[in-house]
Amino acid sequence: MKKISFILPFVVFGLIVLILGCTQTPIKTAEVPTVAPTEAPVQEAAPTAAGTPITVPPQVATAPSGPQLMQVRIQNSAFEPEEIQIKVGDAITWKQMDNVPHTVTGDGGLDSPTLRNGEEYSQTFNKPGRYTYSCSIHPGMKGVVEVTTREPVE
Repeated sequence: MKKISFILPFVVFGLIVLILGCTQTPIKTAEVPTVAPTEAPVQEAAPTAAGTPITVPPQVATAPSGPQLMQVRIQNSAFEPEEIQIKVGDAITWKQMDNVPHTVTGDGGLDSPTLRNGEEYSQTFNKPGRYTYSCSIHPGMKGVVEVTTREPVE
């Protein structure tokens, strides 16, 4: 009986904290207005010794233009996404997330070993075209890789 009377206040306190924590209203956050993108202003530095100001162009972030690594998940006995578009030089990694074995077999040299849960298979695509593939164990599983040419970078 002494143990119960000793533990009881802690249990009651825990229940009160639990009840109060679950019934409090959520904290409201301030809404931040959206601002339309504008062109960054050109900054002028202090005049040089010769007296002419130096113009500094704005810094612009650009998406990477080099080869990319994309991923296709193998789960629920399907390739996800079923169809993927990439550029020449890009690579795809198929990540096997199913509990049953699968393969990636098809056009353009696609020929993985049998993949078990957690295993991966990668392929780089160096020629434009439409590459179809399937699982040799489950022929109803199909996928497509559409490879287009990479635009030249200026």
